[in-house]
Amino acid sequence: MCLKTNLEGLAPPSHGVPAFTKPQKTSEKRKENSRVAARCRRDKESKLFDELANQLPLPTQTISQLDKASIMRLTNSVLKTCLLCQAGFSKAIESQGSKLDEEMDGLHLKALDGFLLALSTDGDIVYTSENISTFLGLQQIDVMGQSLYDYTHPCDHDEVRDMMTSKTTTSQPRHAFLRFKCTLTPKGRSVNIKSATYKVVQVSGELVGKKEEQTWLVALATPVPHPSNIEIPLNKQTFVSRHSLDMKFTYVDDNVEGFCGYVADELVGRSLYEMHHALDSDLVKDAYKICDVLYSCDLRLYNQVAQSIANKCAQVLCFSQAFLSLPI
Repeated sequence: MCLKTNLEGLAPPSHGVPAFTKPQKTSEKRKENSRVAARCRRDKESKLFDELANQLPLPTQTISQLDKASIMRLTNSVLKTCLLCQAGFSKAIESQGSKLDEEMDGLHLKALDGFLLALSTDGDIVYTSENISTFLGLQQIDVMGQSLYDYTHPCDHDEVRDMMTSKTTTSQPRHAFLRFKCTLTPKGRSVNIKSATYKVVQVSGELVGKKEEQTWLVALATPVPHPSNIEIPLNKQTFVSRHSLDMKFTYVDDNVEGFCGYVADELVGRSLYEMHHALDSDLVKDAYKICDVLYSCDLRLYNQVAQSIANKCAQVLCFSQAFLSLPI
C-alpha cells in the first residue's frame, strides 16, 4: 500500500479561525443587544416617571427628590383625591369656586387646631394637609399613600377598623382617639421615625361617597395636649379643672364661668358626678378604663346659665394616680 493511498482519507489541516469562535461572537453580540435594549427601557421608564412626577401638584425641588416608588405612591393618592372630590364635593367643583374661596383656602388650615385626613376604607391615607408636620413632625409627601396602621399604635388598630367599617349609616359622625407616631421632641426638634413617640389625636369626621368601593373618611385630626404640657396656652374653648380620686373639684380656672355659668369657687368641693348628664355615666366609666392609655373621653356637663344639658366636648387628662384634669 502506497503512502498516497493512506493520506487520501485524511482531512487537510485547518489553518483558519477555531470552530468555537463564531458562536462566541454571536453570544457577545446577543449580550450587547440585551444591554442596549435594557438601557433603552430604562431611559423610556425614566422619561415616563419624569412626566408623571411633573404632573404632581408639588414644588419642583420636592419632585426632584422623589424616587420611583414615591412617585407611584403619590400619583395613586392624587388620583384617589380627585375621585374623593368628585364624590363628595361635586357642587364645589362644578361652581369652580369664587375669589373668596381662593382667599379663604390659605386661611382654613390656620384656623384649625389640627390637620385634615382623608382615609380609604382599607385604611390608606389618601390625603393629609401639609400642616401635619406642625403637630406630628411627619411630612405630607411621606405620609400620603401610606397605611394609617403604619403610623398608629398597634393597640388602636381595632379602633381604626371600627371607624372605617362601622355598620352604622354613612352620615353618622365617626370619632376615635388614636395614638399617632410623632417625631417632634418637647424642644421642637425632629427625630427619625424609628425613634418616634406617640401622641394622642382625636379624629372626628364623616364618610363621603355613595358606593362602598368609593367611600372615604374625611376627618379633622386634633392632637390632645399631654398632661405634662397642660401649662401651654389652651384655646378659648377650654377650661381646666383638677379632681381628687372621688372626683370632687379641687381646682377650676375662671374660664368655667363663660361655659357653665359657675364661679370657680362654687365648684370646689363638689363632685363631678353631680354635674354630668345621667346618660353619660357609661362614658365616665369608660373614661376610667382608657384614662391611663388615651387620657381622653366625651361627656356633657350641666349648664347653670341655660338650666339645661349642654353638649360639651371634654377631655379627661390623667396627671397622676391622684388627680384628673378636665378641659372642656
